[in-house]
Amino acid sequence: MAAAYIQGFQGNDVDTPYKKAAASPKHFMLNSSENNRNTGISFADEKTIREYYARVFEYAIREGKAESIMISYNRINGVPAGADPFTMGTLLREEWGFDGYVVSDCGAVQQTYNPGSTSFGQKEGVGHYYYNNLEEASAGTLLAGCDISCGGEHRAHLKKAVEEGLITEDQIDKNVIRNLTSLFRQGIFDEKGATPWDSYGAEMMNSKEHDDLAVNMANDTIVLLKNEKQLLPLNKEGLKKVLVVGPNAKFRELGGYSCGGFGVGGPLDTKYNVEALDGIRNELSDTGAEVQYEKGWCAEKEMGGGLLDMLASIPGVDPAQVMEMMMSSMGIEKHPDEREYHLPEFVPYHAPEDPDYRGDNEDLFARALEAAKDADVVILVAGTDSGSASEGKDRESIALPGNQSAYISRMLETNPNTVVVLTAMGTIGDPALDQCHSLVLATYAGQSQGTAIANVLFGKVNPNGKLTATWYKDDSQLPQINDYGIRKADVLTQDHGRTYWYFDEEPRFPFGYGLHYTTFDYYGKQVIMVSKS
Repeated sequence: MAAAYIQGFQGNDVDTPYKKAAASPKHFMLNSSENNRNTGISFADEKTIREYYARVFEYAIREGKAESIMISYNRINGVPAGADPFTMGTLLREEWGFDGYVVSDCGAVQQTYNPGSTSFGQKEGVGHYYYNNLEEASAGTLLAGCDISCGGEHRAHLKKAVEEGLITEDQIDKNVIRNLTSLFRQGIFDEKGATPWDSYGAEMMNSKEHDDLAVNMANDTIVLLKNEKQLLPLNKEGLKKVLVVGPNAKFRELGGYSCGGFGVGGPLDTKYNVEALDGIRNELSDTGAEVQYEKGWCAEKEMGGGLLDMLASIPGVDPAQVMEMMMSSMGIEKHPDEREYHLPEFVPYHAPEDPDYRGDNEDLFARALEAAKDADVVILVAGTDSGSASEGKDRESIALPGNQSAYISRMLETNPNTVVVLTAMGTIGDPALDQCHSLVLATYAGQSQGTAIANVLFGKVNPNGKLTATWYKDDSQLPQINDYGIRKADVLTQDHGRTYWYFDEEPRFPFGYGLHYTTFDYYGKQVIMVSKS
């Protein structure tokens, strides 16, 4: 999947020597925890690195032919990722044949020594102290294979490093050649019209055709986890009142770095945007059924879902300008370019009106329970949001955040015809899932996820998605978060195996799990449909 994504992103499937863009998979590597992202050490033996942590990057390079790769902040078996010759040299270039450029995560070069600044909210003096000063850090990471510093470290310190004999100009030229080669591959130095993509205009982006594709993709990713009462698919005939509950049903959630909200895409939104509530209303628009919405509880992000959310709440502060100031402090500047660029048709982002913003959760849910008493069916949309986890912030538990577990239980008691839809990042391990009889996982299924959710709930699409990870019962089945071992007795695993490879306890749902509205039996090489609900 990683290789295919990269191929499409870079245009590798087009018969041309040019690249449409430079894909940069990250973070290379053993970077699976955020609580210690700047100072942590990830320990793993070479077998685990080669077979597990490096494998997806190997596909990205060997098959995907990624032009770039971004290293992480952490130490790998004691060596900062930006200074590690094994990962950037032995694996990446010698064995996998990578001929692109390596870029650091922002500030990672200076962190191999000591940041000495508070850029991106880092505390002064927090670093790995692997090198003795910033000249050594810049020269050492460059020699190890880190061609570009996301930040101003190379620009600020390489000249002095040359003067002190830490690195030569010839050695720097090797890194410069890698960077320039990628720019040539992208046609940056050629006249306009040289690449097949120069003719692409705004009509190629955010088109109706692409939105249809987004819906089609979302249709195939939604996973039916439980259908014990055969309540699904919902029969539209005879429905008089459908109640939709939960902030994730209305307030957009696409994950970090996406349009909408105050992430990197901040003030912009895509032209097409269909949330679960929209999709359900659209599906029932010709039936006469009433679709009522109750928020039920406040999302985690309402209570402070990140730096830019916080900044946006301060009158007169423009989060985009703050981001630009932060990048400038790292030495990252905007550079003018005479080439004409076609921007997609974006629209300004406006959050849906929310009279219950930061309201009292108990009052909100009491209102939802009251509305559920006479509803034919309740669709409760639970899960996580950008306040639950983000870059720099781990989820504290795989249980549902806040009091959602209790809300699910109480709603099932009030109205047994309750379908629970999860829109969440990663696995969910929560006792409330045992009580659910109708359970659907939609993850963060894209700009028109609401259409796909309604397609599955009302039977236009027979769900066929499968879980891409093992779902554990609860936190007790997980090793310590900063342990990178995956086998029993690896460092801190506390006798737990990790992933479907080595986890031998009873999971809540196994890797690859997913139900259909049709049931099948397997006989030899034949698949026979047994029944269709």
